[in-house]
Amino acid sequence: MAILSTDLEMRITSWNGGAEKLYGYVAEEVIGELVTILVPNDRSAEEAAIIDQIRSGHEVLPHETIRKRKDGSLVEVSLAVAPVYDESGQVVGASKIARDISQRKRAERMQSVLVHEMKHRVKNILTTVLAIARQTLGDGLGQAADTFRSRLMALARAQDLVTNEQRDGADLRDIINEVIAPYPAKQFVITGPPILLLPRTALAFALGLHELATNAAKYGALSAEDGVVSIDWQYSEDAGLKFVWREAGGPTVSESGGTGFGSVLIKEVLPAEFMGEVMMEFESTGLICRLTAPAWEDLATV
Repeated sequence: MAILSTDLEMRITSWNGGAEKLYGYVAEEVIGELVTILVPNDRSAEEAAIIDQIRSGHEVLPHETIRKRKDGSLVEVSLAVAPVYDESGQVVGASKIARDISQRKRAERMQSVLVHEMKHRVKNILTTVLAIARQTLGDGLGQAADTFRSRLMALARAQDLVTNEQRDGADLRDIINEVIAPYPAKQFVITGPPILLLPRTALAFALGLHELATNAAKYGALSAEDGVVSIDWQYSEDAGLKFVWREAGGPTVSESGGTGFGSVLIKEVLPAEFMGEVMMEFESTGLICRLTAPAWEDLATV
């Protein structure tokens, strides 16, 4: 750690070995000099702002910035600042601890590049598959072809949402908003806290939700002008996740007993991915789908 202190005039008053290693100056070169010798020209106002906050008694929050070494090269640092008091309790300066974070920042930039490259490649693959589907299926299979294309596009949108997030996953509400975007907003009531789903779980959830929405548009609440879908969830480390999709105001529904892709996805894939249970209830008022899952590493509050 590079540790140094300054007075209220921004002159350096102490300098440790870590500061020498990080910045390249020995103590004799910098004691008494303005600390601005460490600040790049485009950040010249930073140190004055820090001293103003210290002088007025305000806390300076830890932050990331850039500083300049003796040889003129720049280094990314995490900076923590605290006031220095004299014997009477008056603020007489600032103590600063800087950590070199350049390696971590390089890794983050590399990760960002790789994620964007992966996103580009996945989109190309999905686009190619969609093109093959159009050429192979054409219009000959009618509804089956449309269903396949719709599911493929749902997967593409879910993948895009996951890779757009900076937290290696996607927020549950964002996934819901993406899936229901094609339908009238007035037909949805959505309540629940922020929950982060990690990538694999997020993709499975998005596809399952797409199947519920598609089914509701064909046979359930979304097929009626006055139909409403209530989406509610709660999450805690004690009780885990409780998610409910509840339809009302649509045609009377009944269990079809189907074993198609949608049924398998909702009844088998979702429980497996969430390590939980899915219950489908075909009430006279409309379909209710309940997902319950224990708290585990693929679920986290935001």
